[in-house]
Amino acid sequence: MQNNLRKRENFGDPQDILVLAQTIYGEARGEINHLEGGLAALIAVGNVVINRLDGMHTIEQVCKRPWQFSCWNPTDPNFSEIEKATGKRPTEFLTCLGVSEGLLLMNWPDLTNSATHYYSCYMKTPPYWAENMKIQVKIGHHLFLKEKEH
Repeated sequence: MQNNLRKRENFGDPQDILVLAQTIYGEARGEINHLEGGLAALIAVGNVVINRLDGMHTIEQVCKRPWQFSCWNPTDPNFSEIEKATGKRPTEFLTCLGVSEGLLLMNWPDLTNSATHYYSCYMKTPPYWAENMKIQVKIGHHLFLKEKEH
């Protein structure tokens, strides 16, 4: 718990709030109106970003690191959706912005049990990197994982 509190001390930077909201939007906006996902699925994606912080990187660095969150890959269709939403601020984006603020400013809980990765349940086979991971929880249409303890 102490480590999480230390990580959260500097949250509140407007750029961090925006990038986290963009990431949540790009990765999970389709969960907003699903009963099994909803707000919890958005929070969980934000939890993963926060759980990946190591004290040396900003939220923006974590989110935009190549091949980490697919919505930031220039060839991913969600990349252009992030840009459009940020300018127009549709309702779904505003919801993601509220979730980002809740996570970073109000210290909302970690619904993922410390997960650092996730993938869509719609994938026919799990990604190769999930082989050495343990499923922590399923929220909406995503499985949330972290490395197995040895």
